[in-house]
Amino acid sequence: MRRRRTFILVFAVLVVILIVGVIALLTRGGDLGLGPQEEPTRSAVEKVATPTTVPEKPIIVAVQPVRRGMRIPREAVQIRRWPVDDLPTDPVTNLDDVIGMFAATDLVPRQPVRASQIKRVFLEGADIDLAIPQGKVAYAMPVRVLSTVANALQPGSRVDVLISFLVVDVDEDTQVKFPAPERCPPDEMLTECVVVGGQQMPGLVSQYTVQNALVLGVGLWGDEKVGVEVLGPGEDAGAEPTPPPVAPQEGEEPLPTPTPEPRSIKSVTVVTLAVDPQDALVLKWAWESDASVDFALRSAIDDQPFAQPESVTLQYMFERFQIALPPKLPHVAENQFQYRLLEGAVIVSEE
Repeated sequence: MRRRRTFILVFAVLVVILIVGVIALLTRGGDLGLGPQEEPTRSAVEKVATPTTVPEKPIIVAVQPVRRGMRIPREAVQIRRWPVDDLPTDPVTNLDDVIGMFAATDLVPRQPVRASQIKRVFLEGADIDLAIPQGKVAYAMPVRVLSTVANALQPGSRVDVLISFLVVDVDEDTQVKFPAPERCPPDEMLTECVVVGGQQMPGLVSQYTVQNALVLGVGLWGDEKVGVEVLGPGEDAGAEPTPPPVAPQEGEEPLPTPTPEPRSIKSVTVVTLAVDPQDALVLKWAWESDASVDFALRSAIDDQPFAQPESVTLQYMFERFQIALPPKLPHVAENQFQYRLLEGAVIVSEE
């Protein structure tokens, strides 16, 4: 019995020694006879810990949908980093090149904004509809170059439209213009009445009409020549040219040379405006009624409508500026002002 206990005790000691030996080998880096393992180097650790980076570039990306023809608002785009390998051929990198411009195509959220998708306010011919603000229409009308603030109007200008027209008295039923009235003293016989001949003098009215109209274009779209020649009185664009005079035969008297009428040529251009539909009809009426039309250029920082100015007539001029009527004298002044040299002059715009 005693020998048996001694055997168990020796066996337990041996097991403990074996376990301690195995633990000692493991703590020294061994693997039970397979040899010590090498410690990994620092570069190998860095390769495992650091993922491979892809080069990126900051570009403009749409974050809200924008339909074609709409102005691009500030909140619809952002600057985001985008993988260089996936960049479009014409990325946009500056917010100022996008905000306030017009979308030539639909902008899709989370997609880069391309330069070909952006149109500035003033475009060319077929794309002019992109520049028309919502609720407005484009209307083009020919005007004199001097009426365009001496040809100073450019796409993007804001203008007010001034018109002048003549008013005469007519019969309300027949719409026939009245002749000059006969002035006869009521106590005189008809045979002694002095009839004052002459034509009715029309009254001039000048009026402020359309305000803050956006100039879309000046000149004909797609045509380099912006000046259009206006035919003079009695001239026909399709008429044959006047043949040269025939030389008289020997013994015949030469025919009298007719005195040519002075030709009235004015340099005009075409101005396209973005206006309300009702204002487009105002411009159409002014053009087709042969009224005089001029544009007043607005300040670049002034886009608010003015209070409707008062119509200007001869009575308004006399009352506002206190103009005194000239006395009736047996003599009058006959002046030749230099500005009359502008009559019939051709204004040529510089290229």
